[in-house]
Amino acid sequence: MPTTDVTLGRGSDTPLGINATDYPLRMQLGHQVRQALTIKHERIAWFPSIRGATVVAALVSIALATGHESAALYLGIGSLFAGIATINDPTVSRRAEGILIALSLALGTLLGSLLAPYAGWNVFTIGVLSVIAGFVACMGRRAALVGTVFIANYAVNVGLPHPPGSILPATLMMLIGALVQVTAIEVWDIARRRQLDPAAPVAQTPSALLRSHLTARDPFVWHAIRLAIAEVIAMTLGTLLGIDHGYWIPLTVAFILLPDTLGTATQVIGRIVGTFAGLAVLVIAINAGFVGRWQAVVAVGIGALLSYALGQENYAFSVAGITISILVLDSFVGQSILTNVPLRFECTLLAAGITISVWLFTSPWKRWITSAQPPTPTMR
Repeated sequence: MPTTDVTLGRGSDTPLGINATDYPLRMQLGHQVRQALTIKHERIAWFPSIRGATVVAALVSIALATGHESAALYLGIGSLFAGIATINDPTVSRRAEGILIALSLALGTLLGSLLAPYAGWNVFTIGVLSVIAGFVACMGRRAALVGTVFIANYAVNVGLPHPPGSILPATLMMLIGALVQVTAIEVWDIARRRQLDPAAPVAQTPSALLRSHLTARDPFVWHAIRLAIAEVIAMTLGTLLGIDHGYWIPLTVAFILLPDTLGTATQVIGRIVGTFAGLAVLVIAINAGFVGRWQAVVAVGIGALLSYALGQENYAFSVAGITISILVLDSFVGQSILTNVPLRFECTLLAAGITISVWLFTSPWKRWITSAQPPTPTMR
């Protein structure tokens, strides 16, 4: 059974990309959906996940106890996403990844906050950032994740309100939250004298790897183009329609648009299912009277636990956990969870529609351009 192997590297250091077989796409997608609804319990790392969720809840609790609700939001987001990136990574390169994720969160906060008043520059900037992030995904899972987190956090902070004098404190809280999570992971490993696995060998220098992918036939060139088009449309649509939390549209696009058809379809399905599940849990909990401030802190921790423990095995469950945590964190700065529930799902559906539309629109162009190009030695 012949294959085209540009490996899909979720959970590894191999490049993201395509793993296409002669099976029809419908059969492949059906298999992926079944896999997405399956959890291999023996592979869930419960203890590291509980530890990471405890860090998130502790930081949020400290901020709330000292009367800093806005800090609770940024500390929670920073520690949550730093944990998602590093908590289940057993390799020594996790340390560098943790620092890069922390910096991308802080820089995304700073840049998005500074450009928030300028709608035209917001759209232009997210297009440029998307081209860069989409292309550097060829360097591996970590590079792809750093780029995705940067774009997502930039989009979020473009849409959030920023009172005078709040930008630098928000950036600092985001950075501190991420670094505390990364440091907690390292301190625990040192205390346990845990030996991390060596990093995967690097066959090419970063510059040589990037140059090798600079061809019209390369999937990552097309991923960069698609991501830029989709993010520009998402940012523009969220602004023109005047949707509350319209920044959730480009944020969602950043996480569901992948370099391959099957991966993108699977992410779209997982995002919709996971968002719906997380929102349903929140509505049920609120109607059951689970509405106190400290109960909300527990909910943030439970959401983080779900995203950490099940995120490696099941994207839908990870999305459900993130949805719970983010909407509860937003409530600390005066936003209504019940008001945000339909908005969150609406933005998810819009992002899915944009992603699918851009993929369908660009696919004929990709086939036409690549068919006119002779194969190059850089492609396999």
